Amino acid sequence: MLSNKYFIITALAVAVVFASGCIGQQSIDSTTGNIVIIKDFKFTPSALTVNVGTTVLWTNEDSVQHTVTSDTGNELGSQYISDGQSYSHIFNTVGTFDYHCTPHPFMKGTVIVQ
Repeated sequence: MLSNKYFIITALAVAVVFASGCIGQQSIDSTTGNIVIIKDFKFTPSALTVNVGTTVLWTNEDSVQHTVTSDTGNELGSQYISDGQSYSHIFNTVGTFDYHCTPHPFMKGTVIVQ
């Protein structure tokens, strides 16, 4: 009987530790379409529609550095993103957010937040 109580207490402790590690973190799920790939000097997709509170992740798969920079305002402002690195931003405001890559201004994208 003591081993059953020990098992239950251990299982509960593991569950609490696991849950506390997940609280406050927003995961990025590639199936939800919240990821923009930077490759071949393009943002793919070039236009993305998300809900308020969504985190969008930009991942650079090019051999050169890129940025994610707002066309107007300062909603988006990444540092230089190297190959294999990512930049994320949580959109807490409804609106249309056009952006570009600073060193390659022909690279453009849009995030529409509903």
